[in-house]
Order: sequence, then C-alpha cells, then structure tokens
Amino acid sequence: MKTLAFVLLLSFAYDVCAQDSLFVRVYDLHDKKTHKGRIASITDSSLTLRLRDSLTTVPVSQIGSIRTRRSAGHNLLVGAVVGVAAGTILGVLASATTDGTFFSDTPASTWILSGAGGGALWGTAFGAATLAGKHSRRYSIDGDPMNWKAFVNRARPHYRND
Repeated sequence: MKTLAFVLLLSFAYDVCAQDSLFVRVYDLHDKKTHKGRIASITDSSLTLRLRDSLTTVPVSQIGSIRTRRSAGHNLLVGAVVGVAAGTILGVLASATTDGTFFSDTPASTWILSGAGGGALWGTAFGAATLAGKHSRRYSIDGDPMNWKAFVNRARPHYRND
C-alpha cells in the first residue's frame, strides 16, 4: 500500500511541476473545440499555442471562448492509468512465488488482474478527488476585441513566454 501511495504522490507532483505555462482549450464561435495547447504567446490580435512540437496561431476573430486547464476526463483517465500500472505491479509482486501461486491455489493471473482492477478503481477515485482543486475557468471572447483584452490582462501573469 505504501508503494501505491508513493507512486500516486509522485505522479501528482510531476503534474504540478509540469504546469510551467497555462494550458487552454479554444472553442470557435459555434462552441466547437478547435485548438488546445499551452500558451506560447499572446498579441492584441492572436493567440499562439504550443502542442508538442508545433505552434498554432488563432486569430481573435475566430475565438468564441477559452477554457483553462484540461477537462475533468483528463484527471480521471490519468488517475486510472496510474492506478492500473501500480495495481498491476502490486499484483505481480503478490503473485511472485516459485510455483505461481500465493495463497492456496490462486493463480498468478488472478492476482495481477485483481491488482489492475483495484488500481483502476482507486486511481479513478484519486483522479476524481483532484477535481476539487482544478479551478478551471471559462472566458467568453466571441471575437470581440474588448473581451479579448480582458482575457489577456488576466492570463498574462499565468503563462511563461518562451
């Protein structure tokens, strides 16, 4: 159990340290997500996003709204993946005997699958618990330069310009 808690703590710490610039999702005027990434730069007329190794520039006239941070499903998925990995490792460790059984005649695959299933549940629960501290925000731009200026004034302190 200590190993699982340690792995979850490390994954949470990594996610916190990775927040060196603001992650946003950009929606068009019809509320359809068109772009996502970390803010690379902001000008009076555009927003430039970095996703992996590519840069995308979105003109203000095409921005309907901007939502900060990742969606709630991201927290749940990351928690589940970390939980499955940690649970599988614990299942392998629990089943590691010379004849492939641990207690009575329980096969190793049962321990591994139980660990993965339990890890998925605990990881998803941990991901759900992190939603309370998410603090996502939604900014309505609607292609309006005045709304854009208000967003720029609020967002500039929260991103690192590379």
